[in-house]
Amino acid sequence: MQEKARGGREWSERFRLLPAAFDALLSRLRPAIGRRDTAVRRAVPAEVRLALTLWCLGAVTEYRVLEATFGVSRSSVCKILRDIWGAVVAILGWDGEEQEEEEEGEEGPRLHLPRDPKRSCSLGGD
Repeated sequence: MQEKARGGREWSERFRLLPAAFDALLSRLRPAIGRRDTAVRRAVPAEVRLALTLWCLGAVTEYRVLEATFGVSRSSVCKILRDIWGAVVAILGWDGEEQEEEEEGEEGPRLHLPRDPKRSCSLGGD
């Protein structure tokens, strides 16, 4: 996230949007994607969670690369991506041609996002 201060071409190539757009998106999503520290572990900050997701969408990156780049476990990468995509759909809406399956559960409708990393990262419009 230190690169954000520098902005420029490197930031745009990795995240596919300007730092100001990242900040605007983060401010809209922060209440839904932020997590609290627990006694067992520190939470991954909302900025890192969003950056990880945008990096995956912008570069079609494998989970192990995201794991190494952002310093989170592979299972955390999967959970973070699903959380962020769910928040984006819930808060910003979904304008895609495909309709994701919904299932009525105890909490109401539930969005099913794909588990396949190659398909998941290509949701950005390949």
